[in-house]
Amino acid sequence: MTSSVIVVTGANRGVGLGIVHLLAASSKPYTLYLTSRSGNDLPTAKPPHVFHPIKLDIVDPESIKAFAARVQKEQSTGIDVLINNAGLNIENEGDKHIYNKANVRETMKTNYYGTRNMCDAFLPLLKEGGRIVNVSSGAGHLDEYSPEAEKQMLHGSTSLKALDSLIAEYESLLDQGKELDAGFRDSAYCMSKAFVVALTRALAAEDKKRSFLVCCPGWVDTDMGNQMGKPPKSIEEGARIPVRCAVGDIGGSSGDFWENDSNTDTADGHASKW
Repeated sequence: MTSSVIVVTGANRGVGLGIVHLLAASSKPYTLYLTSRSGNDLPTAKPPHVFHPIKLDIVDPESIKAFAARVQKEQSTGIDVLINNAGLNIENEGDKHIYNKANVRETMKTNYYGTRNMCDAFLPLLKEGGRIVNVSSGAGHLDEYSPEAEKQMLHGSTSLKALDSLIAEYESLLDQGKELDAGFRDSAYCMSKAFVVALTRALAAEDKKRSFLVCCPGWVDTDMGNQMGKPPKSIEEGARIPVRCAVGDIGGSSGDFWENDSNTDTADGHASKW
């Protein structure tokens, strides 16, 4: 049986580690490139799987470039799936919510630009029929935006060119301290994850030969999840949706936001309204 080649970022802990556990439990063989900033504390493969632990910093374009070059050299026919799981949330300190321009910039650097750069680097290596899965959050939904900001976000997801214009407009408003007046969220994490949804939709709009999905794993027992209390879901339960999006039955879905009906549900998700 041919081994599917899958790249997973942030694979050493949290939902990323849960993704690895679920894939490793499959009888179908996978060749997994497992990345983290340290390149350490990554699982060891058991047959029929092959794991490649990789040191990768997604905020460093040169690190991404070197990694993509290695994968291209080792996998001459390309990869089957890219799972962009790595991310951060630095605006919660205990029960305090810290919103400021510096936090927005730092969060966007990882959650949006890191994801965008990974997509740009690996899309040329992605086989026809392959999938990119971006792990976002229910915090990326548009229901708390002003009507005008929601309209901008929806338009920005129609193409990469439109998205670049939207990001430039948002960052200009941020520099002027006017982003909240324009109806955007007072949360670096929410904004970055909304832009990840927009990126996924824009990629799907421009490429009909591959599938692009974005998903919310729910409220999972991770360092990030514990910022808001005690999460009810294990990392393996949180991994069910991204794993289905990566290797399961998605019914031809592309450009869709996948989640459960609540962030505590442990099912493997469905396409939902952004």
